[in-house]
Amino acid sequence: MCVDDKLSNLIAKYVTRVGQDMVFQGRDDIPEDFGATVTFAGACTSFTIDVEDEVCFEEDQTCYNCRYRSWTYDGFSCLKGFPLT
Repeated sequence: MCVDDKLSNLIAKYVTRVGQDMVFQGRDDIPEDFGATVTFAGACTSFTIDVEDEVCFEEDQTCYNCRYRSWTYDGFSCLKGFPLT
């Protein structure tokens, strides 16, 4: 499976529209869900580590640690629109 196929499959599984936002809906305590955020962050050209107080997982490059992650009631969305742009 190529990277684009893997990302497409992860988007289909974890990203849903909630109102006007595209929201990642997964749990950080489920390894497969957490792995999806690592894959997204690794493929994202806009990934930027957040300020120290906002970092959730110090050892990992994951969307949970990105400056452009915006928490929502249902999960989080990306202020840069990744992985959908």
